[in-house]
Amino acid sequence: MISGCCAALSTCATCVSCCSTISSCCQPKKASHSRIQYFMMFIISAFLCWILHDYGYNGLKHVGDMKNCVNADCTGTGIVLRICFAMVLLFSFLCVLLCGVRESSHPRSFLQNDIFPVKWLLLFGIMTASLFLSNESTIEFGYVCSAGAGIFLFIGIVLLLEFAHSWNDSWVEKLDNGDEKFWGRVIIGTAAFLYAVSITAWALLFVYFGGDGCDETTAFLSVTVVMSVLVTALTIPEKIQNGAILPCSVVVLYCTWLCTSAILSIPIDNQSACAARHSKVDATTEKFMEAISLTFTIFCIGYATIRLATSSSSLAASKTQALIGGDVTQGEGGSTSETKTDKDEKVEMVEDIQYNYSFFQLTFALGSMYLAMVLIDWNIHLQTKDAGELGQMSDWGNVWIKMASQWATYLLYIWTLIAPLVFPDRDFS
Repeated sequence: MISGCCAALSTCATCVSCCSTISSCCQPKKASHSRIQYFMMFIISAFLCWILHDYGYNGLKHVGDMKNCVNADCTGTGIVLRICFAMVLLFSFLCVLLCGVRESSHPRSFLQNDIFPVKWLLLFGIMTASLFLSNESTIEFGYVCSAGAGIFLFIGIVLLLEFAHSWNDSWVEKLDNGDEKFWGRVIIGTAAFLYAVSITAWALLFVYFGGDGCDETTAFLSVTVVMSVLVTALTIPEKIQNGAILPCSVVVLYCTWLCTSAILSIPIDNQSACAARHSKVDATTEKFMEAISLTFTIFCIGYATIRLATSSSSLAASKTQALIGGDVTQGEGGSTSETKTDKDEKVEMVEDIQYNYSFFQLTFALGSMYLAMVLIDWNIHLQTKDAGELGQMSDWGNVWIKMASQWATYLLYIWTLIAPLVFPDRDFS
């Protein structure tokens, strides 16, 4: 019933309040604390979406317009879109409010780093209210989510490439400063393992889902293999400044996963020779692929949060050094001060403004849209008692979105390899 669903939201809110209180007692640095809070919002909301999507039918069928749902798929899709609507609304609202904030002394800067109890209450309040959205409005929001999810996929690709290169740079630095043989073996061994996983996936996909009559599967696999060989070959020459085998293996594995997910999403035509092969995709396999997609979403949001913190620290370090290096620090209004306290306040201010608050909130809003699409498998569809079928994306829409993401990943990675050759006068380090 309604009370049962609201109780689930209330329980999460109680847990969050406890975590928030404990975190505030530890008093971490304000900027880091705020990013952790936002990440917790996303994680808890994602967990709530998953629980209610898979196990909430008995309660949800008595709530709002979900009373008109005829099955668990309808209530599952409905609750995911409604919860993600609340997340998108909150993050978008903060995104708008924080536009133009460039320094910690700005009157609206507190909206980013303070009043988290109010934000938690707003989030769960909007979630509760969204339970009563009409099914028609929910479907319309689903189409908005599909567009936002596509944008987030591109951001995720950029973050993946940055993560792969950062991982490689970290190990190469250890190789240069430590045991060359050990770290050389670690890098080569890890890359070989990732390639082995990809090659194994190619073989299994062809054996179980390829062959005669499975033209789409064969085409997708062929493109994946050819592009993987191509990017690997481009990585090897010494002229390629950004070429490294470890980032390349990460890209190949990610693109292999996208290919796998696309193949498993191909609509089944009972008249085709592939129908029997696709029947091997059971509920466990689907849940496994959903879990990987969900993990990728959380990884992107988490890495974006951490990366923003790292960027702000590294950028602030150089400016901080300049500030501390002199005996006199000049304030914003031209006044000077020699006290350590004022210097520390100036340093804190410089650190606070090193990332764009508005873009940070936009990333979370787009991530919430992608989360919705992952959990409903890009199937924006409700089957209701009074209005019948509501919303329907093309059966191939999910497939082509994933394959387009794969091609974008390959092309973007290739560009990172050849850009220094195309524009030799620019610094791509």
